[in-house]
Amino acid sequence: MWIWIATALYLINISSFSPLYLSILALLFTIPHNIFSDFKKRTIFFKIYIILFELIIALSNAYKHFLVDKKPLISRRDIAISIILFALYLVYLHLLNTNMYKVYFVDLLKY
Repeated sequence: MWIWIATALYLINISSFSPLYLSILALLFTIPHNIFSDFKKRTIFFKIYIILFELIIALSNAYKHFLVDKKPLISRRDIAISIILFALYLVYLHLLNTNMYKVYFVDLLKY
């Protein structure tokens, strides 16, 4: 969800940070996670919806990153901020006594 918020802030020009790299990583995680994970109450249509939603987020970021802001493929500033945000997310999970594996492959599959 934090990537969606960063995308919204970027798209409406509140933030100059492009979450392109984070959204691509989220998409690359979402596709196999939704295809291979057996969610109990999730239909195939819901899984497709989630994948398409993440794809739209990534494409929106790519459109603004490349065509509107004319940023290069490798933006050191955006990569550095992405790494910092991801590290903060991991610290947040650690403070909650959990990790990405438990959140996405244990807890999320219960619902």
